[in-house]
Amino acid sequence: MTDETKAKWYWKKHMWLFKLGWKHKMVGMYSDAFLEKLRDVYYGGIPASIILLDPARCIGKCYDRAILAATGLKDMDYRVVHAEIDGIKYNKKTMAEVAYLKSVDEPINKHYANHCYIEFEDGGLTWVLDTTDALIYEKHLYQLLHRPKVNRVRTKEETLVFPDYVDIVESDINRDKYIVPTLLPIIEAEIEQDSLYPDQARREIELFKKKIDYDALCAEIEDDKRRRGIIS
Repeated sequence: MTDETKAKWYWKKHMWLFKLGWKHKMVGMYSDAFLEKLRDVYYGGIPASIILLDPARCIGKCYDRAILAATGLKDMDYRVVHAEIDGIKYNKKTMAEVAYLKSVDEPINKHYANHCYIEFEDGGLTWVLDTTDALIYEKHLYQLLHRPKVNRVRTKEETLVFPDYVDIVESDINRDKYIVPTLLPIIEAEIEQDSLYPDQARREIELFKKKIDYDALCAEIEDDKRRRGIIS
């Protein structure tokens, strides 16, 4: 069986399982309670409650975003998992890249299908939070969907002292806020174009703007540019 045929059957089964899981509430979306816990966690001056709703800021960044999402699970038992998954192995873009490397006889990273996600306990069940999909799955269903081959697990205790986690929780919005008028409009446009959570994202953006007095911040930056002669 060719790789293309394997991919075709994999995605056919994947979609059937996903629809079944959604119907039986084995797939869910981020809760408002989870997003609320992320409002005071900042990444580059932007709240995690906004970053994690923007696919453009999450797809291809699973390692960083899993750590970011972990800051919203402080009250739960969780672990950060690294695993090779079929969802990447049979992704069209990945398959094309692998085929090209084979065609020019270049080495292929043996972990090219590696992914990072969080497992946590809630309601007597184990769930998977996948920041690439921006969804939460019952673990058994996730295993059927992606057939993960786990190669590393970082416990909650290890994550809490992981340098990237520490940098995030120690971020200073007063130091980073001056990038916000440049970055936030870009993120707003990205979310309007493609997000599972447009209404929640608009709410989080408005709350953030009020919190930092966004209009006054923009005016302050404009005045500073004029003083420096950057704009007239």
